[in-house]
Amino acid sequence: MALVIAFGAGGAFYHFRYGDRTSENYHAIQEKTKELIKIEVPERLWPRLLVTRPDVMTMVVYATKNDESCLAIISCVPSWARERGNRPDRLLQSVLEQYCPQFNTERWTGTEEREIPVRGAPQRVKIASSFRTDDHKEVRIASLDNLQTERGTIAVYYQSSIHSSTDDEIDRLLKSLR
Repeated sequence: MALVIAFGAGGAFYHFRYGDRTSENYHAIQEKTKELIKIEVPERLWPRLLVTRPDVMTMVVYATKNDESCLAIISCVPSWARERGNRPDRLLQSVLEQYCPQFNTERWTGTEEREIPVRGAPQRVKIASSFRTDDHKEVRIASLDNLQTERGTIAVYYQSSIHSSTDDEIDRLLKSLR
């Protein structure tokens, strides 16, 4: 009986210390974004979700009210990102799929890579077209995989359904990272 109580207490302690914490607090999401990276969030996106896992990562998600577009930013703890095989862009995709499955996409097509200066260093950004698995809308995606900062490795993912100003939005978003 004592062993069962000890394991239960240990599991509860681990969960409260290292378990996922989510928040939909508008101001907390904006403040955390400012801490993670200086970026100009497109005006039509609203803070949607903040997910924190103290031993691994912090992620913020912005989206339009009708889920037409989203912006997700993840910052991974430096020690976690250095471990072999840990990639922030893959973690971002899996966490985004878990918390916001409506933004899950199929295989990317028409992928192009651009090099943009971020904080004085050139970074590769992937821009692609895809289809959502949920509603089969065609979307444009911009993905910055591994931006090294003093707070950890950051990945940025922007997805928008295709309309006349989608490429302009992507360009403005990428320019704001400079």
